[in-house]
Amino acid sequence: SGKTALARLATSAWGDVDLLEQHTNRTDLSYEAIFSQLTGLPVLFDELQASMSLENFGRIIYAIVLERGRERLTRDGDLRESTGGWKSIVRITGEQEIVGSDAKIQLEGLGKRVLQISHPALREEEAGSIHRWLKGSERHFGHAGIAFCRKLLPILGDEAKVAKLRAYYAKIVDGLLGYQGTERVRARQVATCQLAQALSMHWLFGYDFAEALEGSISDGRHIIDLLDTAQDRPYWSRVLGLLSDWVSTNGLRILDLRREGDLDLIKAGKADRPIGFWRQ
Repeated sequence: SGKTALARLATSAWGDVDLLEQHTNRTDLSYEAIFSQLTGLPVLFDELQASMSLENFGRIIYAIVLERGRERLTRDGDLRESTGGWKSIVRITGEQEIVGSDAKIQLEGLGKRVLQISHPALREEEAGSIHRWLKGSERHFGHAGIAFCRKLLPILGDEAKVAKLRAYYAKIVDGLLGYQGTERVRARQVATCQLAQALSMHWLFGYDFAEALEGSISDGRHIIDLLDTAQDRPYWSRVLGLLSDWVSTNGLRILDLRREGDLDLIKAGKADRPIGFWRQ
């Protein structure tokens, strides 16, 4: 259907796809190791299998979208230092939905970190031409992402120029807000990507910026058309989602009745943290 071809083509703007593509058959710790080395760069996980067990599917998705390694104890009971977080765009291809009514798991609040796009299938010759272009003897790939960062970094130290970027961003948000019922959270997510597109078209391809900005709003609306809107959940569900997110990222700050050793501390009257029990 061309999922892999499109994902690899997008990743190739940042460098050699073979170095940026990873597999999902790994432990939580090895996910943390990947992002500790590649934070700031896009990472591709190709073909998340629909046949994967519910437990493994959930473990992989949570390990990626939590944006931090799981806290663990050392043999001496001390908190093991983990990666503080990663700032990467993670592309995942597969037949199984990650968010939405047909998803295997419910990410609750974490679902807002996911942009799920359903793209029409490519023709076989189209997908084949992309693979040949990336995998041929010349192994085409570029460094547009690095060139973009080199243009952006000097601007970030200039408050006046940063204010202009914010104004451009706000214009894109306004252009997306309300389109097909789009809420502000979703408009902001898409606007972040579309501002980067407008700047790229101007800096790297010489387009007039005003034209590139208008084009980015139009393309943003097209992206919204492809997004799964079924992931929007009632307010009470969002509240539970926030609680779930907190417990997932701060598990060792509470005493869990299921965790070995925690119950012994409680019985011995040595509870030094709040006591809780969380069932996914």
